[in-house]
Amino acid sequence: MNKIKFIVFFLLTLVFAKVSGAEKDSCTIKMNVLKTDSGYIISAWVHKKEKEIPLKDISVVFEVKRLFGWMELPEETTDSTGRAQVFIPMDLPPQPDHGLMTIKVVIEDNDDVNDASGQIEFKTIRQPDLKTQKTSRAIWASKAPVWLIIVVSVLLGGVWLTYAFVLKTMRSIKKINKSNT
Repeated sequence: MNKIKFIVFFLLTLVFAKVSGAEKDSCTIKMNVLKTDSGYIISAWVHKKEKEIPLKDISVVFEVKRLFGWMELPEETTDSTGRAQVFIPMDLPPQPDHGLMTIKVVIEDNDDVNDASGQIEFKTIRQPDLKTQKTSRAIWASKAPVWLIIVVSVLLGGVWLTYAFVLKTMRSIKKINKSNT
């Protein structure tokens, strides 16, 4: 009897999963960048894939590529034209290696549409200052800060002096043992 209940439950779960998965539509994301005096306005249009019908009230997450991953910007919702937009200030620095800013739009965990993403890359007015980045002394940079070099040198020197003291003490103990015998 328990096996029959389990099989019925399993089959109902499969049927429910197929029905709920069939309701979702595929969508496309088109992106645009508009430069203003104080920054950039990134717009994303979300449409049904087959008919180019704008999708309303879809949660869209904008992300900016940073050095170690993606930084999330505030989540936006599409309006009646299927558009969601976010403002990026002019003082946000671009990627350090080539001066381009990469923006990604992600739709995840939505009840109406499947997961989708789009990406746009554009050159910013503010270019990275490569000379400052290469010569700055930081813990994560190739040139360590002076205080860090001094602290590590003192600590390592203390460890080696302790080893030398232990060896000297062991030799003196060995000499005392030889003289006593």
